[in-house]
Amino acid sequence: IDLGESYLQRNNLEVARESFNKALEINPRSSQALHGLGLVEAKALNLDQARTYLKRAVALDPQNIPAVSDYAIMLCEKGAAEQGVALLENNVLHPELMSLSTRLAFGRCYQADQQTAKAIEAYKEVLVEDPELPQALLSMAHLNFDKQNYLSASAFLQRYFYTSTISSDALLLAARVEDMLNNPEERDYYTKQLWSRYPRSEQARTARELFSQ
Repeated sequence: IDLGESYLQRNNLEVARESFNKALEINPRSSQALHGLGLVEAKALNLDQARTYLKRAVALDPQNIPAVSDYAIMLCEKGAAEQGVALLENNVLHPELMSLSTRLAFGRCYQADQQTAKAIEAYKEVLVEDPELPQALLSMAHLNFDKQNYLSASAFLQRYFYTSTISSDALLLAARVEDMLNNPEERDYYTKQLWSRYPRSEQARTARELFSQ
């Protein structure tokens, strides 16, 4: 399992998969090995297989909180947010001991389940622990945009970009924020970045629909 985790961190998926499978040969009921295989398949974009492994990992050991967190995130991203929230709330019995990844899972699942206030509180706790975590900063920008708190959304986006992270999602959101703040020059800066970096993305198409004259 340790070897598998090491290879997974280095993105050597084939060797990681082999290591976790060897661990399962020794102990077919290893929740940790199944969790590892779930992460391997998720990185390989074999999402159905990843969910199967993670579900088995959680069934074998509901107190394998890292597996619970990762499975919950996959459920929430698949459109089963209510199930993902329930999984977290029923299995994470000591929230004060949560790891950063589990706090992030709560935020993402509450956000997907449209429990905005709880999502914001979860992300705030994440950012106390890691003020530069891009996923939390971008999520906070989205949540504040949805609440029409455009100045706050802009501030979180600036923090996001200061981490040297960039994405089509963030660029589109930044353009929409600046448009709502009546800053056409800033809006156009972000749309040009979006069209240049991600010309075939869904976000680029949306920006053309929204902002092209």
